Amino acid sequence: MEIANQMYTLTRGLRRHGIMADTCNYYPTYLGYKSDYVYNISAYNDKQKLKQDQLKILQNAINKYDLFHFHFGSSLTLDKSDLMVLADHSKKMFMHYWGSDVRLYSKAAKLSKFVAVKTIDEDAIKRNIELCAKYIDHCIVGDYELYEYVKDYYNNVHVLPVAIDLEKFPVKEAQENERPVVVHAPTSQAIKGTEHILKAVQELKQKYDFEFILVSNKSNECAKAIYRQADIIIDQLLIGCYGVFAVESMAMGKPVISWISDFMKEKYPKDLPIFIANPENICQQLESLLKDKQLRKDIGQKGRKYVEKYHDMNLVSRKLLDLYRNS
Repeated sequence: MEIANQMYTLTRGLRRHGIMADTCNYYPTYLGYKSDYVYNISAYNDKQKLKQDQLKILQNAINKYDLFHFHFGSSLTLDKSDLMVLADHSKKMFMHYWGSDVRLYSKAAKLSKFVAVKTIDEDAIKRNIELCAKYIDHCIVGDYELYEYVKDYYNNVHVLPVAIDLEKFPVKEAQENERPVVVHAPTSQAIKGTEHILKAVQELKQKYDFEFILVSNKSNECAKAIYRQADIIIDQLLIGCYGVFAVESMAMGKPVISWISDFMKEKYPKDLPIFIANPENICQQLESLLKDKQLRKDIGQKGRKYVEKYHDMNLVSRKLLDLYRNS
């Protein structure tokens, strides 16, 4: 499963380090992320045919690859039966989690008081983690919030920052729109706190002349074209940590508003330039950026440097390669 173009980005980075690596995606979406092999399993009406085709994919993969890096709690077969087969063939395996695949509200609420979750069936999440951990020794997460949900299941948990290809985000002179443009692009409005953002925007439009763009159902390339026109980007107000959208926005030199919980403030690098806001103060924080052009520019420049330092695809994929070799 492809999550925020991370599977493809990491693979491209590995190739630059001389590694033969391919991606396989069973769930293509309107976002249009690239993958070396795409099998749209939602197009299957015959479950038996789907199972047969997945077993063929598994057998071909066993013959071709030495290591399997899975994402979002998924594997090559829907029932995870491939994991035992891969273990029997002594294949090295990693499971990479990204958020709602492991986030448990009972724990998340202790880390961020504003948090919302996509999946409320915690038993289902736990069962899937337990099944994967039965055969996979190594787990990867993007930050220490996700670490909290998987640490009790896996023998080895590794924290690897999200990665982006900076060549896709060339540094350009910041565009100064006559009317500031504020952009918010939630994959899930309930999880990202969109209702609080809309309320703040409505209130601030009584005092300031600015444009607000709510991005939805756009391909990744189309969405990025909109982000490039932004003066301010709002990530999320509930989860308590930043993700790929915030990283891409910082890479463009955009000031990013996002909620970073007290727990995560201690885990992130001290030079994190996120402009922190939550449902209680989003109106004041957004107003601060709307009325201060220089502040927007300063935060944007710091964001680009931060991404170059911590999220460059070449650096992150090197860390991943070292992890493969040392595990």
